[in-house]
Amino acid sequence: EEYLADRQGQLSRDHHAHRTHQLNKLAAWYTGPIHQLQRVDVDIWLRSLGVGPITRRAYKEAARELVRYAEACGYVGPANPLLARAKADRQLVREIKILTIEQVTDLLAIRRQDEEDRRAQKSLIPFLSIQLFAGLRHSEAARLDWHDIAFHEKTIYVPKAIGKGGHSRVAPISANL
Repeated sequence: EEYLADRQGQLSRDHHAHRTHQLNKLAAWYTGPIHQLQRVDVDIWLRSLGVGPITRRAYKEAARELVRYAEACGYVGPANPLLARAKADRQLVREIKILTIEQVTDLLAIRRQDEEDRRAQKSLIPFLSIQLFAGLRHSEAARLDWHDIAFHEKTIYVPKAIGKGGHSRVAPISANL
C-alpha cells in the first residue's frame, strides 16, 4: 500500500491500476514479510497465476519493482535475490502483422452491421478507425476526447497524460481515416 501510494502521481492512471491489481494478487498469495520474499516464491506465484509468458513477465516486473522500492526504503537489504541482476528474460519473438485492406474492410463492415442490427450498444467505428489509420495505441484512443481531434487541421492531438512515455504528440488524419 505504501508503494502504491508513493507511485500514485508518478504513473498514469491505467498503469497504476494495473500495478495495483498485480501487487494485490501477490499480497493475497504471499503473506510473509517483504524481506523474506525469495525468487523461488515469486516463481511459484507466477506459475500459479495461469497466465501467458508476456503477462507473467509483467507480474514479475511488478514484484521486482516492489522489492526495489522496499530496498530504497530500507525494508530489505541490497543482497536480496530479487534485486540481483538476473539473466534477461528471453524475449518472445512475436511477428508483427499488418492487416490487409480486405481484413480492415471486413472488420469495419461487421462492426457496422452489428451496430445497425442493435447487437452493439455504441459505435466503435471511430475508435477502431483511429487505431487502424492513425496508429494510436488502444489505451491512447480509449482516452481521447473529441476536443483532441482537429478535423480542419487533419490532426489528432495525443496529450502527454495519455501518450506513451509521458510525451504529447500529433498524429495525422489520413485521407482513409
